Amino acid sequence: MGDVEKALGFVVRDLSDRNYAQSLAFCRLWLDIGQTYRQTPPDQILDAIWDNRVGSSFSPSETRLIHPVARFVVRLAGDVGSDHITTPQTPGLQSRLCKRSLRQIFADNLEAVLYRINRSENDAADGFYADVNLIARWANLGYVEQAAIRDHILQSLISHPKLYDH
Repeated sequence: MGDVEKALGFVVRDLSDRNYAQSLAFCRLWLDIGQTYRQTPPDQILDAIWDNRVGSSFSPSETRLIHPVARFVVRLAGDVGSDHITTPQTPGLQSRLCKRSLRQIFADNLEAVLYRINRSENDAADGFYADVNLIARWANLGYVEQAAIRDHILQSLISHPKLYDH
């Protein structure tokens, strides 16, 4: 079922207003087929979302920090996580993605602060912007505690070379 994870990854990477309903239906179908006829790994959709959260059409610039795919990733995780067909396979999907994003953003931010990595020298910068946008969305949905936002997230972002002047 490795091909299912690849197909789910392509769907996540290309999420848009135009194809969202079709993408959600595709995820539901293949997660249901995988659960019914094969032993599906428990984190298959989580891994597909995580590995493809940057999307295929994002390139951050000096003025563009809003990641266009982030809102669709959060929406897809919420829809898949609350769907009666896929919920048994995806318990706590939003929370787990949020926690993973928090760990990754702190790791990437610390790396950028310590080594002053230039965006052009590091492909992980795209993931950093995706994670910042995902965390902002999850914070707005209540998945991130206020103290974590104030004491950890905002303080670490202030020190990020790309974001400190925004």
